[in-house]
Amino acid sequence: MEDFNETAFVINCRESGLYVQNVSTPETVERLIYTRADLIITGIVMPILLVFGWISNWSFLFVVYRVKYMHTITNLYLVNLAVSDVTFLSFAIGDKLWRFASSDVYLDNVGKDVVDICVMYLFMNAAYFSGQFLISIIAVDRYYAVCKPLQQYKVNTLTRAVTWIVCSWCFAFVLAASMTPGYIIRKTVCILWPDDEKYDEYPHTYVYFATLSDSVKVYVETIQTVPFFVNVIFETVLYVLIINGLHSRVSTRASNGIFGGKLTEIRNQVTRMLIINGVMYILLMSPFQVYSLMTMASTFREARLTRIQLKMFLSIARVLVYSNAVINPIIYSLSSKRYRKAFVRAFSCRGSNFQGGSFCASASYKRRGTQATSVRRTDSISPNESSNSTYF
Repeated sequence: MEDFNETAFVINCRESGLYVQNVSTPETVERLIYTRADLIITGIVMPILLVFGWISNWSFLFVVYRVKYMHTITNLYLVNLAVSDVTFLSFAIGDKLWRFASSDVYLDNVGKDVVDICVMYLFMNAAYFSGQFLISIIAVDRYYAVCKPLQQYKVNTLTRAVTWIVCSWCFAFVLAASMTPGYIIRKTVCILWPDDEKYDEYPHTYVYFATLSDSVKVYVETIQTVPFFVNVIFETVLYVLIINGLHSRVSTRASNGIFGGKLTEIRNQVTRMLIINGVMYILLMSPFQVYSLMTMASTFREARLTRIQLKMFLSIARVLVYSNAVINPIIYSLSSKRYRKAFVRAFSCRGSNFQGGSFCASASYKRRGTQATSVRRTDSISPNESSNSTYF
């Protein structure tokens, strides 16, 4: 850009009340454009996570729908968790991919207005919060099932489960709506790129959404982090009680001379699932919460990391959060034989338990005539499966 045009551009921006950002160093340029690492994360990793997230969570929903013995109260919670994960992934990654496709500037939200941003963040944050609440509810459900089995039949009812689920979603939307002032001001920034031909095709303005004030920023970051840490403490306490309860039950039976091989196997399986779930949840979610705390602290003091380092740290933290929404159904299958059998059954011709059978049963009937009846009969639930489930 020639000096005359550049001067006119600056004057026009300032007359319009826009901030002019002079990008004169490689560091400032790297903050605004997609680096090689950003291209890999946004252009390759995030789409893969979105696809796998849809596949894993929708597969779990299909399994619960198709396999009748999966119709339990616990799986009702897990179904809502899968819905929240899919919603979160769709809005969060979808937003990043939209920005990646619409502008060469990393922060650019061109084409969006305040309503678009508010709606997007409302559903994304609501799904994020509801997922955390549902994880806590599932921990309570497991605690009653293991430590207080007699009270579970009074507490763990369909009506109570639906009430908890509705309340978790409503409270999640309330929290998400309260964060709206954190991104309600639309701002346009003019960019003065270095005098280099390779920047001629880059846009000379970008749009971002800012908070009303520093106090609102602190509030948003606090709401972003506090539920997570409360949830981690709450779950850790319950998981410790569950593991101790299982261990005590096995020890009591062993002291009475009762062989507890099956109970020991169940204890080990539940313990393994709880440890895997807890460790993966903390490892994948913690970096983003640390970043939120760092952002909140930067309101009061200068951050020790450079903006480029913070940008890369945020990208990695986001990928880990998205990964957490992808792997939940995978963890269920890897750590539980019951879930593995359900997945195999759902995607086979023995999966349907509904009146009228499935397309597999229909095809079998056409091929073997009356043998279709026996196919449907093998789909009935065994006494062991029925006694271990609460149906809805």
